[in-house]
Amino acid sequence: MERVIAYIDGYNLYYGIKEGFSGRYKWLDLVRLSNLFLTKSQRLEKVKYFTADISSNNPKMARQKIFLNALECHCGDMLEITKGHYLKKEIHCTTYQHTREKKRILPQCINYYNKCCNGILNIPEEKKTDVNIATSILMDCFQNHFDTVFLISADSDLVPPLQAIKLLTPQKKIVVLFPPSRGSSELRQLIGHQQCRSIKEKHLKQSQLPATVYT
Repeated sequence: MERVIAYIDGYNLYYGIKEGFSGRYKWLDLVRLSNLFLTKSQRLEKVKYFTADISSNNPKMARQKIFLNALECHCGDMLEITKGHYLKKEIHCTTYQHTREKKRILPQCINYYNKCCNGILNIPEEKKTDVNIATSILMDCFQNHFDTVFLISADSDLVPPLQAIKLLTPQKKIVVLFPPSRGSSELRQLIGHQQCRSIKEKHLKQSQLPATVYT
């Protein structure tokens, strides 16, 4: 039986679902989703989910915590969650500068909670997720924990670790599952079109967590 480990880029999947389906289907059973793509000769060993905690001043924090707790309770030992972190990245707003130069009324900034940004945006930027995924995949590969990788992401930053697997352990198989509204020509070129699939609405519908998850 071919052993499979699924590696899920949490925010790549989240924003793909958000863009593709206006936020529907986010109450997602990640183990069930991964199982849908197995062949009859494959067995899912583990799902590794990579994300980062939302900052405490963000109203989405409570919903994220509920989701992660539900996942851990429902999926049990089949799920492993690895967290990165956020750093604030300062971005200078060109719209603000242009408006001031034209001496016009400053608009509210739609990218910053509908407030005036005063020309500087402090945008939270997720860090370490791609590094954590790459490290985990390579460690599992060289310790022979899987025969096939399922990568749920469209992040081309993950091309180098996959190249290393193809070069050093060519017997290992790689399957890339693109989140909705996501794709990567670099990953397709590396892995091959036949080994790249897209997560569709039907897959998300079949993979919803139950309305009530008991601890």
